[in-house]
Amino acid sequence: MENHLNFDDIALEYETWYYTPKGKYFAKLEKDAIFEAMKPKKGNTLLDIGCGTGYFSYYFHSLGLRVTGIDSSQKMLNVAKNKGENIEFVQSDAHKLNYQDNSFDITTMITSLEFCQKPEDVIREAYRVTKEKLIMVVLNKFSWLNIERMFKRTSIYKKAKFYSPWELKRLINNTLHNSDFKIKSPLSAFLLCKIEKKIDYPPV
Repeated sequence: MENHLNFDDIALEYETWYYTPKGKYFAKLEKDAIFEAMKPKKGNTLLDIGCGTGYFSYYFHSLGLRVTGIDSSQKMLNVAKNKGENIEFVQSDAHKLNYQDNSFDITTMITSLEFCQKPEDVIREAYRVTKEKLIMVVLNKFSWLNIERMFKRTSIYKKAKFYSPWELKRLINNTLHNSDFKIKSPLSAFLLCKIEKKIDYPPV
């Protein structure tokens, strides 16, 4: 996934925030919100776009899902692979996915859209390879936590694109046109967008 930042440089420390008291709190919020939106079934296939070091990929794996994680950073993927679970991690550009239409029951993008050069292309590709549900978690530009992140000199988020609920809604509408989606904002820290994909299968 092309982005504004070389994530290879921060691969080893990228995940450490999730193990701080604040990080644990928000990680639980995200996981609970994602699980509620996803309503996964054991054995569902899932593509985790922008998986980084695999933090959420392993969470999805723990739910009994068959997970594939992709990221542009090989060093991030090396960290993910070294955790040892049976997950396929692939270096790939999210702007052009090497998968057929409707390849995965569920597709997720957790805090990755913010770093995409062309978010419209990424959303379009994610939707294309999704069979049932596309779940996106995007950092809310109006959250105090995220405002603080933006102004930290050494923050990886300084060059990220944060979204308001209205900007995210407009982006999805302009990209997918008439798709069935909902946006929620748990405690305003992040925006969760669930896009349902309805496929008209030919009669048997």
